[in-house]
Amino acid sequence: MIDKIKLINPFVMAGGFFLLFILIYLGHASVNFISGIPMKDTDTWVYAFGGCMIYSIFGPIHVLLASNTHKYYNQTIMSFFGLLILSVLCASLVTGTSIFNLPVQRKVLIFVIVAFFVFITIAYLVRRLERWSRKYDENFLKSDKWDKYDQE
Repeated sequence: MIDKIKLINPFVMAGGFFLLFILIYLGHASVNFISGIPMKDTDTWVYAFGGCMIYSIFGPIHVLLASNTHKYYNQTIMSFFGLLILSVLCASLVTGTSIFNLPVQRKVLIFVIVAFFVFITIAYLVRRLERWSRKYDENFLKSDKWDKYDQE
């Protein structure tokens, strides 16, 4: 399972979340259409930011599993912003209002962006710490200090 996760391209994952939340939105809109209840504009924005928030959690997890952390880190950031821009544009087209005219959604947008950067920074630092400790352990085992502990 972990081997398959390592192969997921961040752009493919972001596109998958975008399509998933479009399908969820269309399912919700069709249920509302059948029942005769009008769809609220805030529901559209919730789905737009929902995909971005879920990606901001799973994207950094994949950074921890990547063999080339720097490349995957940059691709994760680019795909997040691609997903975010695409989601905001689609939600703006569906609702007919800009994100700049909606103060609550603008605050949610800022929260999603800050949360993504916090998660990606934590994942990157954990990965760097793991590599540093691995290198430190290898150097320690090669040194003379290890021989003292080994003989006791």
